[in-house]
Amino acid sequence: MGGGALARRPRVGVRNDSQADRPGGAGPRGEEALRLYTPITFRYRFARQDTELGGVQIAEGQAVIALGSSANRDESRYRSPETVDLTRSSPRDHRAFQKGSRTCPAQSLTRVQMEIVVTEALDRLRDMRFDPQAPAPPRYAGMVLRRWE
Repeated sequence: MGGGALARRPRVGVRNDSQADRPGGAGPRGEEALRLYTPITFRYRFARQDTELGGVQIAEGQAVIALGSSANRDESRYRSPETVDLTRSSPRDHRAFQKGSRTCPAQSLTRVQMEIVVTEALDRLRDMRFDPQAPAPPRYAGMVLRRWE
């Protein structure tokens, strides 16, 4: 939720802000929050075989760090990756839950919970608006798990 609130801050930039204030659940808002503020920033993996990735040789057994937070802001994959864009054609196409055999088994539950929380918050706080003059929010910190600094 904190990441989603930060995603609405003007300093991050919101594309198609008219949808950001629409009633309803998390939808693209939640997916953009997950993309921009991935809870787990990186994961260790070990190469199963010798391979090459981006022109770099990786030996079997060598440790590799997958930076999900970086992948979610890849300029070759996302138009304006630092901007909250509620009109992305594939809003769930991010690495917050990993992909393939390492996909988070609880991602569906997380999305249901996110939908409930956002819907309830929007229903109860209908007049909530962010103050563009408010001081900058606290900074996210942490190597593995994001936390408030």
